Amino acid sequence: MVSTFIALTLSPMMASRLLKHEKRHSALFNLVEGWLVALNNGYAATLKFVLRSRVLALAIMAGSVFGSWYFYTQLPQELAPTEDRGDILAMSIAPDGASVGFVDKYARQVEGMLSAIPEGRHNFSIVGFPTETNSMAFISLKPWEERERSQQSIAAELTPQLFGGITGTMSFAMNLPSLGQSFISRPVEFIIKSNSDYAELQGISDQLMGRILQNPGFIQPDVDLKLNKPELAIDVDRNKASEVGVDINLIGRTLETYIASRQVTRFKKAASSTM
Repeated sequence: MVSTFIALTLSPMMASRLLKHEKRHSALFNLVEGWLVALNNGYAATLKFVLRSRVLALAIMAGSVFGSWYFYTQLPQELAPTEDRGDILAMSIAPDGASVGFVDKYARQVEGMLSAIPEGRHNFSIVGFPTETNSMAFISLKPWEERERSQQSIAAELTPQLFGGITGTMSFAMNLPSLGQSFISRPVEFIIKSNSDYAELQGISDQLMGRILQNPGFIQPDVDLKLNKPELAIDVDRNKASEVGVDINLIGRTLETYIASRQVTRFKKAASSTM
């Protein structure tokens, strides 16, 4: 309704006031109009030629289809190419049942390797996340104009150093995803669903992991199904705890802290330029 009202009232009034009839066109109009006329005539001549040469048109179409298919198969295909955002994640996975002290010990070794990278500005690590046997270390690199190596090349060189230099945990470097995905998730994930018991599911997982390990394209594969995690059953004497005035929740939190479920976060400046 608003558009109709403007078209019937305001637009004619503005046209009567702003537009002026000219009997002769300007030089710019004649120049642009000449180009458009030449383009239209060229397209018409080309179209007539193609219609007279149907075999040639079909050959060009077939060549275009084949060329599109060929170049599509030759080009690298990736949903979101990894960008040089100047941040690298070093992930470490410790054996099941490892304490925070054990994980922290090897996390410090990872920090030492990250601090030795000359392109680094600062790094920090988190121990006990996302599970109590994992640790993550992040390193922020210098701006692009202050370094010669890219983020991808640094991460590619860092992974063999972490895997071969740290024996207590399985450590590797990762480039952060570009589309905002969780940095904890892997680029390739397989989900196994079954109605059977955990023992049979473990066997299927082991078979799949065996096939994955035979493919050199997969780096540091891991299974999130952990059936061999050690367990400790603690029977609390509630009556005695009540007699001494100790809250049962405080006992649980104390055991949780003592056994290894607290996160440790450290922030470090990168090594100086002399390193």
